[in-house]
Amino acid sequence: MATFNKVTFANASPRGTGDNRLNSIPAKAKHVNDLIDSLQSGANTYAGANTFSGLTTLSNATNAIGNKKFMNFGASLAATNAGTTTYGANDILVEIGSLDTTSTTYANGIAPTKILVEKVVVIVQTKSHDTHVGTIVASATSGTATNAAVSSGTEIVGASAAAIDTIISAAPSVTEIDIDLDATNGTVHVFAPNITLPIATNHLYLVTTTAIDEDDFQVGRYSIQVEYTLL
Repeated sequence: MATFNKVTFANASPRGTGDNRLNSIPAKAKHVNDLIDSLQSGANTYAGANTFSGLTTLSNATNAIGNKKFMNFGASLAATNAGTTTYGANDILVEIGSLDTTSTTYANGIAPTKILVEKVVVIVQTKSHDTHVGTIVASATSGTATNAAVSSGTEIVGASAAAIDTIISAAPSVTEIDIDLDATNGTVHVFAPNITLPIATNHLYLVTTTAIDEDDFQVGRYSIQVEYTLL
């Protein structure tokens, strides 16, 4: 791993004098310091052909390579209110979050208008209470409250998702299952829906299939990772 050493009064040559010694370092050396500050803590754009030969770690909640994106979400059922009002099938448990649609337009192309949802992984961190299955639904509307229906939703994970088999580019011969929200802690669900959405349909909701009527379901906690491409 590269180590950057800033120019200081102690290692500058020739050394500056006076109270404001760093600013008396020759201008080129000060520019080096500014560059190091930017590399270590700034938001940087690297133009041209760059080679990273070591381990590259992208640890943001959203990471992208061109228009290919990877997002990580946490979903908690803590704010559900089933003890007060029963949830029916297809009611929202919680809004998961929004897929980032910041895009790059390449030569001879147009700005992306679609989202191809390629892979969704759901990890049960703390299982829900009793038998409980659900789905993930995308919508163009953000901010819909728990225990309400999704506005104009498209199911992207679950038994009603219109998944696409990448081998035949058509509907697969098997049907996806709903997410087992009450599976043993640590259970990993892997889905490859390959569903295409309008780019504005980027708000994701965790939705119940099972009717629930107890606040005990508030214990559910999930990690959700989404891999998708803007087209």
